[in-house]
Amino acid sequence: MGEVPGAHEESERAGDVRRVRLAGPVEQPTPGTGPGLPPSGGPEAVDRGEPAEFRGPEPVRTPGAVTPGFVLCYECDGLGACDQCGGRGWFPDAPPGRRRCPACFGRRVCPICRGGGELAVSDLSAYQRGYHPEL
Repeated sequence: MGEVPGAHEESERAGDVRRVRLAGPVEQPTPGTGPGLPPSGGPEAVDRGEPAEFRGPEPVRTPGAVTPGFVLCYECDGLGACDQCGGRGWFPDAPPGRRRCPACFGRRVCPICRGGGELAVSDLSAYQRGYHPEL
């Protein structure tokens, strides 16, 4: 089997292109910036106050904004977020620090409606219809 004409030249050109890409301009980060670095103003520039009060998310669906053929989720009442952790995905008051929510497993959305805030009436089981006596 013979050598393919031009194969050696093609591999040399590919190597030249790789060398040019590697030798491109490199941006130098400015001091005091970048991931994991404190602000350049020193320790006094970092806000070390109390953590902000957690505010839960706004509801995804309200009783007046439910899509026809759907009902509000019986678990989150249209919130769309996990009702046990409030949409955090974890519990802040656990003894060693944070503990992942056992209901949503850290996903932060309602495990029943998966964040939609509503459920299709046609997909409800007999058990789930018990939460909606108007059906």
